[in-house]
Amino acid sequence: MHRFGDRLEKRSEHPGEICLGVLDGEAENEKFEIVVCPRESSRASIELRLVYWGEGVGWYVQRTMPLPADLAGLRALLRRAQRLASGNGAYRQRAAGSRLLTLPPPAGKRQPT
Repeated sequence: MHRFGDRLEKRSEHPGEICLGVLDGEAENEKFEIVVCPRESSRASIELRLVYWGEGVGWYVQRTMPLPADLAGLRALLRRAQRLASGNGAYRQRAAGSRLLTLPPPAGKRQPT
């Protein structure tokens, strides 16, 4: 994990946020940060932020995605993605034979036809 200088101290849009860490993106001017954000309820939210470097601007948030409260489920999916990306042949063959998951519509909504 890498931190990018004092950017975190300079960009204090929301007091009380805690940056857990920063990962390099695919490009030199791209980073990902994981941030814990306080909420009025007792449970904090966790966000994944895509940040870019802009000349004359510095680091800025391009996109924010709230992470699900089920972090154990997210970890399991990320481990599966890592095994697929690492080229594990046996795991890749098993995954290729599995069927696609279809998301059900939210409660009270119908599947579009």
